[in-house]
Amino acid sequence: MKKFIIEKIKIILTVLLVLLFILFFVIPSFIGSPISLPVNKVFSRNVEYGGKEYLAIRNDNTIMLLKENGDLWDKAFYKVRGSQANNIVGPIYWVRSRYIIFPIGLRVYLNATTVLETELTIFKKDTNLDKSTFDDVGTTYIMLIIIYKDRIKFNGVEYFLVGDVSDFNG
Repeated sequence: MKKFIIEKIKIILTVLLVLLFILFFVIPSFIGSPISLPVNKVFSRNVEYGGKEYLAIRNDNTIMLLKENGDLWDKAFYKVRGSQANNIVGPIYWVRSRYIIFPIGLRVYLNATTVLETELTIFKKDTNLDKSTFDDVGTTYIMLIIIYKDRIKFNGVEYFLVGDVSDFNG
């Protein structure tokens, strides 16, 4: 009789653990938080060819990427859609995808404040070059944007915070 009760308790505990796992990891993974960009901020980086690139995040969920080298410049404007990756604990995030199931999508981003799973679509371009270096209007990209306190990782490249959009004349 005692062995029977112990077996039943083991089964109940196993079921409870499975339910807790589903409740805390599986269900939240299907519910994305709204996107939260650091609005009205400008980030920049120096590039190999001697120019600069600026990434301006505007308050209407758009991003402007400006490539500048002396008097030459090229701009692309992106509409941003997406959601925040689930922060499991500390620096561990779960990045969702159509083909990734838990726990394969687990990633570690040390010191990140936010990890965004985004879809960016070019909706406008402007340049003084003969031909823009950006893809055609309407081109859509799927990418992670990783936001830190003083920098942002956009398309795998780090840009550092330089100020507010109101101070930027790009």
